Amino acid sequence: MHPIFFVTAAAVCVLAGGSVQAQNLLQDGGFETSSIVTLTQGSSNSFVYPQDTVNGWTYVGTPDSGSGLVNGSSTNGFLVFAQPTGYGGKQYAFLQASSSLSQGFATSTAGTLTIGWLEASRTGGSNTAYAGEQNYSVLVDGFNYGTSSTLSGQNFQAVSVTSTLQLAAGNHTLSFVGLTGPDHTAFIDNVSVTLSPWPPFPNRRPGR
Repeated sequence: MHPIFFVTAAAVCVLAGGSVQAQNLLQDGGFETSSIVTLTQGSSNSFVYPQDTVNGWTYVGTPDSGSGLVNGSSTNGFLVFAQPTGYGGKQYAFLQASSSLSQGFATSTAGTLTIGWLEASRTGGSNTAYAGEQNYSVLVDGFNYGTSSTLSGQNFQAVSVTSTLQLAAGNHTLSFVGLTGPDHTAFIDNVSVTLSPWPPFPNRRPGR
């Protein structure tokens, strides 16, 4: 089942199956640079709530209601029953309850911004107190590009959103912000931010 994505009037959502060829402006979009073993605050090195900035990503929220990293190589207590399929590498991020996950990036020129990522969700089985019916917003500089909704037990699927507005050159911040509590969790992986520069205005001929 496709994820549900509600977009603002200034953004267009595209469900994408292929990879984006332009340069990714983010650092560690696949959440692979730091091993959970070196950051562990979970059980059996299976997940971690960094509560810090790690390799460009800022993880906000407290244990049991925060954002963090999951070791995808084994089934563990955080994943409850089943490992989702379709993620890249060995690790991916989670967005639990009303936590947030963000990273700053810079653009050297103005242009149209495209954000791509993989999303999945936690499964709680028969226990609906902790599951994957998570709603979360995708923001750039506080502007809401759209809100995505995952279903419990959903495997990773590719999603992208492109703004119809021009993003100015300079420093910016991408944020994923959870909206559903108390213990519902979406998974995020392979995040990319790419920019398509707008063409310059054509030169006017004399007298026009």
